[in-house]
Amino acid sequence: MNSLNNILKIRNFTHEKDIFTTLFYDYNINNHIEISGFLDKDINLIIKSGNSIVYDGLNNWLSSININYEYFLESFSYSASIDNDSNIHINLPTSNNTINLSAEYLASFSSYDTLKNNLSKVLMNNNTKKLLNKYLHDFDNNIEDIMFIGNIISVFLKNLSNAVNIKSMGKGFYSYLTIISSILAGNKIIIIDEFENGIHFTLLDKLIDNILNISLEYNIRFFISTHSKEFLELLSKKIHNNSSNIKLFNIYQKESNIHYITYNKEDIALNIHNQNEIRD
Repeated sequence: MNSLNNILKIRNFTHEKDIFTTLFYDYNINNHIEISGFLDKDINLIIKSGNSIVYDGLNNWLSSININYEYFLESFSYSASIDNDSNIHINLPTSNNTINLSAEYLASFSSYDTLKNNLSKVLMNNNTKKLLNKYLHDFDNNIEDIMFIGNIISVFLKNLSNAVNIKSMGKGFYSYLTIISSILAGNKIIIIDEFENGIHFTLLDKLIDNILNISLEYNIRFFISTHSKEFLELLSKKIHNNSSNIKLFNIYQKESNIHYITYNKEDIALNIHNQNEIRD
């Protein structure tokens, strides 16, 4: 539920009356959310939106939502509601048996606070700070260091006497640092929307390498959305000798239903080689 709250904040929905209704296709709250899968060979996970929903009587918007979280023989109910001042209130279950899988949603418009929180965790640990410096040098070997000066993320560059505010470093670096900081901060599930947005094609190659290597080393799962042909072409060249479990899902709409086609590593490489269109 905290991740859901972060997504709503990133999309700047936190002060809208339809804050929860927008989570449902066509605003139809009768289409209950249900996601099922496996966290492990023996752990089945099911997430469902509950039937207990509350409406704002004046505008008929959904002002409260319950999410039922089930695994093994246990179930927990998470709820969130919005008050008259547009404040979100989250109620989380208390249990020593819950599975703690930290997840983070990163979009092309990810908030500055998200980056600051992750970066502060990274810089407090010498090991992750060394890794961060390595990845920063991969991006630009003119970068000497990065730190907080007051409340500002500041970058030190060669041949410059003064540190540079990160907001003046360009969208590409901001996106790169946001992704790397989230990884090194310890998130085990990272969802990246429009992966290629703002990142120069010369950096895509290095960032894909980092993600493939890090996913194996730190057991991190990535969910990435993209429409970039360059990204898919680069990915197809790198996955032959990589042991990561990589799948591509082409999601498309036919009439009123959502469908998908699954491609494994061999399918991706073959279709890219034959210049077949595998994007929606």
